Amino acid sequence: MSHKKGFTLLEILLVVGIISVLAGIVIIAINPARQLATVRDTERKSDIKQLYNAISQFYIDYGFYPASSTLTTTLAEVCDTGTLSSPSNLPCTGLIDLSELVPTYIVAIPKDPTGAIAWLPFIKTANAAVGGSGYMIAQNTNGALYVSAPNSEISEITAGSGSGVIAFTESFDSLDAWTVLSGSWVLSGGTLSKGASSPSAIAVTGLEAEEGTIQTRIDPYANLSGVIFREQDDDNYYFAALNPNYPPSILLFKHESGADIPLDSISFSEGLLPVGANHWHDLKVSYQNESEGMRVEIWLDGVSYINYLDTTPAWLSGGIGCRGYYGGSGEYHYWDDFSYSL
Repeated sequence: MSHKKGFTLLEILLVVGIISVLAGIVIIAINPARQLATVRDTERKSDIKQLYNAISQFYIDYGFYPASSTLTTTLAEVCDTGTLSSPSNLPCTGLIDLSELVPTYIVAIPKDPTGAIAWLPFIKTANAAVGGSGYMIAQNTNGALYVSAPNSEISEITAGSGSGVIAFTESFDSLDAWTVLSGSWVLSGGTLSKGASSPSAIAVTGLEAEEGTIQTRIDPYANLSGVIFREQDDDNYYFAALNPNYPPSILLFKHESGADIPLDSISFSEGLLPVGANHWHDLKVSYQNESEGMRVEIWLDGVSYINYLDTTPAWLSGGIGCRGYYGGSGEYHYWDDFSYSL
């Protein structure tokens, strides 16, 4: 009489465990989330190319861009108007209506695979949640066309030159597009204000950039205040600042692990940056990638004062925003008309 030996519970558990480990390794290797993101980005690249070519061909035929009356150097979202036979009937208020391209130049206005860009807080577009295509267009400073897919997930997807295109503007009617990194920030008479507290920073929510130009009007009052870029968190970013204290100066720091590391500065005679309220200045900071590192140029009231090359940049991209140092009782820093361009 024969007896067939079965598997013990321990053996079964061991096999299940091995299969689970192997399955986990396979899933990690395949990375399905990244694969799906790659598929979506491939669709975005095709959409952007079609949209760019359709608008360019329209320009060749007529000598002007469609929706030319609303197309400016400020990025704006394209309206999801659908096809000629099946229009979306969605509102295009505050969006760019390119329906005149359909169907001669393109079958339908393409739509981003994840939808409109309302989830990006820094893009303050009316009705984006219901009428947006998820793609943005603008004219650069030379009048040429620029198209982008801000929802891209693996790599930046654009067509045309974005030089000088304004990606973000803020008149400080609200702080909806901002994230407080530290300290206390309030709106005061249509301006951003930081009061007498420890060094504080605030950043534009969701805006990540490798390079670009930040411009703002600033009233430093009596201590360091300026703009930050390539921001990682409250302890890591670059800081371009005005200092009205003696000697008045412009300074560039690398704020790393919570410590300000001086990179460059220039001092002036007294009077150029007077101490006290209601002394507004135009601050402009450009940071661009070069083969040797990151080039930072700082202008004050239209004059370039600092041109610095950081050969060992700590971060290759990051957020943008504002930062102010300590202030005494009744001493406030103010910012107004903040913008970021490509």
